[in-house]
Amino acid sequence: MHLKKLGQGQKPKPIDWILSLSMLLAGVVFVCWGMIMLLVNKDSMGIVLLVFGLIGLQNVRKDLQNYRGKIKFKMYLLREHIIRITAAYIASFSAFIVVNQNHFPNWIPEVVYWLLPTVFLTPLIFKWVRLYVKK
Repeated sequence: MHLKKLGQGQKPKPIDWILSLSMLLAGVVFVCWGMIMLLVNKDSMGIVLLVFGLIGLQNVRKDLQNYRGKIKFKMYLLREHIIRITAAYIASFSAFIVVNQNHFPNWIPEVVYWLLPTVFLTPLIFKWVRLYVKK
């Protein structure tokens, strides 16, 4: 990890900024598109875009705080690693369920398939962070 010493004056590299700003752009697009889908098109899939966009924007906020050296607690990198690895698993599991939803009952709304892993696995993030990360 090349960002271990941000609190000690280290500066993020351009690729770090590019990745964070790309997520900022994607998050804003997701939130706006989700609002349009919900309010204009009355499409419940807008909820999925809103949820995923807001999660992405939350991660961007933490990245920017970290880049500016505002985060001081020791185990920050472990905490973020747990959060983002589990989030990647949630994203993969969501993709698997959505791609294979034709094997599940067709009376379940599509939005449920998209958000079910997030709803059930996000509490594990909180549990693991509390268990393994000391402030």
